[in-house]
Amino acid sequence: MKIGIITSNELRHKFFRRLISLNKDLEIAFCICEEDVTSQKNTVMDSSNYSAIEKKHFIARQNSEEDFFKSFVDYTSDALNTILVKKNIINEDINLQSYIDKCEVEIIVSYGCSIIREPILTKYSGRFINIHLGLSPYYIGSGTNFWPLVNNEPEYIGVTYMHINNKIDGGNIIHQIRPTIYETDNVHSIGNRLIRDMTLFLPNILKINNNANVVEQAKNTNQKSYKIKDFNKKSVLQMLNNFNEGMITEYLSNKIKRDNQVPIIENKKIL
Repeated sequence: MKIGIITSNELRHKFFRRLISLNKDLEIAFCICEEDVTSQKNTVMDSSNYSAIEKKHFIARQNSEEDFFKSFVDYTSDALNTILVKKNIINEDINLQSYIDKCEVEIIVSYGCSIIREPILTKYSGRFINIHLGLSPYYIGSGTNFWPLVNNEPEYIGVTYMHINNKIDGGNIIHQIRPTIYETDNVHSIGNRLIRDMTLFLPNILKINNNANVVEQAKNTNQKSYKIKDFNKKSVLQMLNNFNEGMITEYLSNKIKRDNQVPIIENKKIL
């Protein structure tokens, strides 16, 4: 299968594209990687407006990413046809859009990139899969796997594979997965293990895309939405306190019941 990848260029994204490129059933026609100097991590680390608690959160995330992904990235070659571009340029650069068309891919996969707009959306309708770190439509916006831990709701953590459309993270859902969680986990080990599992599971999604039973996202009156600006010292301290007070132990002891109360889309053609 001939695919294209659109992603970012943090360590987790490098891991993602390199691992996918090793799959013998997949041909990477192009891999467009956005360089983002204005990421939330960089904003927090470079600003005096954020506390040591908030900065320590991102330092810990970086350390955890290195534990999970760095050795693999160091000992593998980058995906073929990798192109580094500025963030958001894909929607403006006609030459880049023409290059994508000339590659004649069967499917485009996006993970961690900026919002994709027309004319790409229409051209690749039904052939453009977005990987959303979060369970739509329960949590939307920023930090969709962070805020469930602030709100003591680990059952809302996961990944959504969806067809992209003109609504942010609002496309038809192909499949969803939850993380493997251990009692000794923290926010970063849960998140990075989920990224690893999401990457390993992706080929299963690609195989059934043309015949997938997709599900339109239901309207959710209890939907929770957060923005980058909502991240602050208070939210980090609340999340850490939840871990210290046994949030994960309590969740795991009632996992089946709590997960069943938050149903996810599981495509039978995959299972």
